[in-house]
Amino acid sequence: SGKIAPKTIQRVPAGPWRYEISGLLLAAFCGILLFNALRPSAEGLLPRFGVGALRYLFGSGISPILALGLIAGLSLMLRRHHFHAKRYSKICITALLISLTAIHLFIPKGQEFISAALINGGGIVGASIAWALRRVLGEWGAFAAVVVAAIIAVFQLCQLSFAEAAT
Repeated sequence: SGKIAPKTIQRVPAGPWRYEISGLLLAAFCGILLFNALRPSAEGLLPRFGVGALRYLFGSGISPILALGLIAGLSLMLRRHHFHAKRYSKICITALLISLTAIHLFIPKGQEFISAALINGGGIVGASIAWALRRVLGEWGAFAAVVVAAIIAVFQLCQLSFAEAAT
């Protein structure tokens, strides 16, 4: 007749060493790939495959992405639990999507998914967003959408409202 209370699982806060190890692994991985991305040809099987895949995915945005990953890894190591990963990742993802799309909008319409355009433009990610925006909004509407998205992103980054900016 006596009820047994269910056991609750208590979360144990992550030790500082977890942040340091995660930061070290992220910084090392991004640093190796960044080094190989800046060279004429990547050295080693993993960097060659990794850089090649990232070039098709993100095009000319590969170096900034890897640099941001390197900075995130170093920040995790140095700042440990004071690093705001959620805010940092939101800012980086928003900036990445806007910039890859903007870069790829300079590729002529209908040529978004050509191999050379993917590598020199915004990759598959930028090509997909640019293609969708062009289909829905037209050429000038796509450029306008990217500009508006960039303005909104800057306001969110600075935590401003349009009313505050007008005054």
